[in-house]
Amino acid sequence: KGGEPAMTAAQQAAAAGLDPRVTVDLSDVPTNLEPMIRQRATGPSTSQYRGVCRSKRSGCDRWQAQISHGGTNYYLGLFDSERQAAVAYARAYYKFCGPGRPQ
Repeated sequence: KGGEPAMTAAQQAAAAGLDPRVTVDLSDVPTNLEPMIRQRATGPSTSQYRGVCRSKRSGCDRWQAQISHGGTNYYLGLFDSERQAAVAYARAYYKFCGPGRPQ
């Protein structure tokens, strides 16, 4: 916003104090995947989608996406909308589990 270039997931991770090496390259994954609905959602910071929550950084009204795979948590980035974050999670899930896996 304001003409600043968008930060990559690795840059966002570093700015959030997380390990920037634990990110996922989603450039080879389709962009038209549907978000995955969470089975239970409670509380004001909880999303209706899997892998998505409100950012805990003060003054930041954005949505964060992350996924765990093989014992590692992967930071997927901060997004302006809950749905954008959910699509990022769905794409990471697709990358790790493949196209034939149930969502």
